[in-house]
Amino acid sequence: MISFLLLMWVAAWPLVLTGTQECNIAEERELEEERELEEERELEVKIPDTARLWGVAGENIRVPVEITNFQEEELSLMFSFQEAFPVYNLNSFTTHVELVKSVEPSQVMLAANASSKALVHLTISHYVPSLYRSKVTVIAKRIFTNITQSKLRREVSFYFTVVGVDTSLANYDSLAPTCTRSQTNKCQFSKLCPDRGTDNCDLSSWVSTFHVSDGGSGLGYPVMVWPGGAQWSSGQRFILGTTAPQTVHVRTSCCHPGFSMKAKDLAGNSVLCEVGEVLNTSTRLDVGILGMFILVLISLVLTDRAEYDTVCYV
Repeated sequence: MISFLLLMWVAAWPLVLTGTQECNIAEERELEEERELEEERELEVKIPDTARLWGVAGENIRVPVEITNFQEEELSLMFSFQEAFPVYNLNSFTTHVELVKSVEPSQVMLAANASSKALVHLTISHYVPSLYRSKVTVIAKRIFTNITQSKLRREVSFYFTVVGVDTSLANYDSLAPTCTRSQTNKCQFSKLCPDRGTDNCDLSSWVSTFHVSDGGSGLGYPVMVWPGGAQWSSGQRFILGTTAPQTVHVRTSCCHPGFSMKAKDLAGNSVLCEVGEVLNTSTRLDVGILGMFILVLISLVLTDRAEYDTVCYV
């Protein structure tokens, strides 16, 4: 009997450490993510949310690319592009289509902490069929001006869809994306945020993970709804218009025991992804300033009294 109890105790020992290990792993992943984000902040290349990523046969479309230099020195860049074409059955007759004509300007000089814009020029020939999709990647590379400079390269990708005359992506896609919380193990919010409910709560943060996907027009960038300071990031390079599932990490201050994020697709459909105690933004707008004040007070009281769980990186 004693041997059996001893065996059970030994078998249970790793489980005793699981919660602490998960939180330690979460902290390590957060530090690694911060280092990666810091490297990315040297140069940012992105497609704005307002970009039109669809067009009709016969149109000429220009998709903007925003470039920002976060360094304390000027930066010379050259642009190129790649276009990935759909894979067809080799036994069937199909028309080869190339949409992208150029990226202009082909080179740019960015001052320190300055931004600029390039345009991807697409020409949709009259024979391009409806719902044709092409993946476009814009590449920005440093032009070396002295031997002390390091290699610098950034990419941004998007899917462009050809639609029928007098239609848009909304005519073909009325379903919202799906958003599911990661089913990894959990650690208590209080372990990640020991300073919650204090004046120092903004000095630390916690992270939760979601899986988002859209099988229609493809995913747009997620939008943080509440709180305002929350940020999202993706473990892989997020491609606008992708129909492949994406993992999204959301980081928010320990002052807030929850958050609300909107997952969108390119057709304008959306779904809310929420964790923990979340301020109802629609109610806030309806009841006005007084209602907002009351909800904030309630949220603060709940934050002080309740225990919350959050998804850990494992």
